[in-house]
Amino acid sequence: MTSLRKTLHPLQTAAGDKENLVGPGRMLSNIDNLKGNLREVNENDKTPDQSKLIKRKKTTGKAIQAGKEKSSTVTAEDLTSGPDAVSEKYWENLAEQRRIALEATLKDNKELVELNENLHKRVELLEEENAVLKEQLAQSDTLVDTLKEMIYNDTADESSIIDNSYEV
Repeated sequence: MTSLRKTLHPLQTAAGDKENLVGPGRMLSNIDNLKGNLREVNENDKTPDQSKLIKRKKTTGKAIQAGKEKSSTVTAEDLTSGPDAVSEKYWENLAEQRRIALEATLKDNKELVELNENLHKRVELLEEENAVLKEQLAQSDTLVDTLKEMIYNDTADESSIIDNSYEV
């Protein structure tokens, strides 16, 4: 519930794979495998001897697009071709990604509906409690007024008794 929704970013076709789209934060799964292999190689080379130190180059992890090597260049025809030219796998991948996004949205919506129902129930309970407390307030106001009258009458009676005692 606390997670924020991801904003949309522009997408483009991968350089090595025309069927998959890539963009910021979205890379092909082969890249992750390549990065993992690079890390394993670098970790294994932690104790090199002198001959390896001279030949060894410093490597850094870079975001590269690796994929199918059959057509590595994207032509203008690829970008402007109609929906008939796009393979069925592209549409399957797109449909799967949309299905996953819709499932996540549906889950969020269900959680929000449950939260909304709980809040409505709580509001109803608080309104009922408020009505009961208003009733009790009205009763206590009536009781206070009655007690004030009784106290006023008692003090008036006492003062009249005192006044009468002086007259005698």
